[in-house]
Amino acid sequence: MTLIFGVYPITWALKYMFYDYQGFGTPIFIGLDNFERILRDDQFWSSVVNTFVYAGGKLIVTPPVSLILAVILNQAIKGRQLLRAVYFLPTIISASVMSVVFYVIFNSYNGVVNQLLGFVRINAHQMGVGGDDSWGAPASGVFAAVEPRVSPRVRIRGSFLIFFP
Repeated sequence: MTLIFGVYPITWALKYMFYDYQGFGTPIFIGLDNFERILRDDQFWSSVVNTFVYAGGKLIVTPPVSLILAVILNQAIKGRQLLRAVYFLPTIISASVMSVVFYVIFNSYNGVVNQLLGFVRINAHQMGVGGDDSWGAPASGVFAAVEPRVSPRVRIRGSFLIFFP
């Protein structure tokens, strides 16, 4: 998986950084011209500034706001448990929804992936893969590649409160 989704695309990108290539036709070697062009591009520098503003803002705002909310939610106030639940609920719901979606997609008997494989006359059960709703279906490799990238972004809201008991 790392070779397919990591090493190959990075190698491909490193190779074509030095070529004039539009995706079709023969690539033409141009050396460092792409780098010179991007360093002169105002839109590139604008995106760099926006990236640092976003990252810096997130790093500056998120921990203090989470700490303040954690302190407030740890005070002896009426309805404290309800406020905690309401604030943390999006984190739990997101993970639950994601679980149901992956179950529907990768269900070994009637999941979307196995139905699509059935159109091309591939039966995962006859191949000895899957069964009893296990995650052994061929598509589970996609889950292994995508889930670590998805879950940190899904659980961003209430999870910061856990750091400040």
